[in-house]
Amino acid sequence: MKYLLDTNICIFFFRDKFNIGSILKNRGLDNCCISEITLAELRATAIQAGLTLVTDNTKDFEYLANIEIENWVER
Repeated sequence: MKYLLDTNICIFFFRDKFNIGSILKNRGLDNCCISEITLAELRATAIQAGLTLVTDNTKDFEYLANIEIENWVER
C-alpha cells in the first residue's frame, strides 16, 4: 500500500511525536510520499521561521529569496 503524508504527519515525524517514525519505518519509507501542497507548506514554514530547508531538489528552490537550502543526499 502507498501512503500520502500530509503536513501535520510530517511535522509530527520531525518533532518525534506520536510514534510516527516507527510507523513510517514499519510501513516502509519507499511507500510514503508527500504532495506538492505539503512541500509548499514546508517551504513557506521554513521561510517564515528562518529555517534551512533540507531537500534533494535544490534546483526547485534556488529561485526563492530569503531561504537557506542544503542537500544532505550524497550520491
